[in-house]
Amino acid sequence: MRVAWGRVEMPWANWHPLEDQPPAPDQRVEDAMEMARRLAARGIPVIVSAWFPPAWAVEGDIRNYWRRGGGVRAYRLDSTKTEAIYRSLADYLEYLKKHYGVEAYAFSFNESDLGIDVYHTPEQHARFIREMGAYLANRGLATRILLGDNSDATTFDFIVPAMEGLLRPTQRFWNLKQLASTPKGVFSVPFNSDKELINCAAFCNPATGAYAIHIVNNGASRKATLEGVPAGEAILYVTGEQEGMKETGRVSATGGIIKLTLPAASFISLICSSGNGP
Repeated sequence: MRVAWGRVEMPWANWHPLEDQPPAPDQRVEDAMEMARRLAARGIPVIVSAWFPPAWAVEGDIRNYWRRGGGVRAYRLDSTKTEAIYRSLADYLEYLKKHYGVEAYAFSFNESDLGIDVYHTPEQHARFIREMGAYLANRGLATRILLGDNSDATTFDFIVPAMEGLLRPTQRFWNLKQLASTPKGVFSVPFNSDKELINCAAFCNPATGAYAIHIVNNGASRKATLEGVPAGEAILYVTGEQEGMKETGRVSATGGIIKLTLPAASFISLICSSGNGP
């Protein structure tokens, strides 16, 4: 069986039982982290999820919560200790990365729409994603926050407030959008590079003259010469750290040759929707 994701518990209450003392791993924490390491060693992305919060992080007296039908305890986190809560969770993920070599792909509270065992309202869930995600990024961790670790597929209203937030496309989005701009009806054609840090792919339809040439420059800025390019004007797009599928000009082959400059660490595409045939 191909395992696409691995999900491992964060024994948060064991990791940081006392607020006035630093976190420390016990056997249960070590076992959970070891499981994450074993999964990561097999190339399986790891999701870390928490069930049981420490008493200090819970709003009110933790002894006043009881387990209701369906195993729901619904602990509400103390809103006056948000910074300490974020720090405690991030310390765990950082320890996992530093001592076990595992950077968790994502984090979640298990079924927080019901509260098994941390409870969030839809608005709190949206705020947690925004604030905790930013906190992890500031700590240098790439771990994301799952949207909707829900109890059931019918409880999608829980994620609506988070979905209404401002979305910011990342470089990955622009890479995919640029690749998806390959014209319809074109066929893969051979395209080789004589530079190790240059990867490329080409598509063309000789009947219509439409083509797409995709180039990934994994190195410094450099001059490039493309040979065997079909006739027809192509739009030049660039995606990089600062650009998102930016249209930087139009180019046409002269004698089947196009010369251009490849920006450093960039994805470059030449898209020609129609041309003059072969």
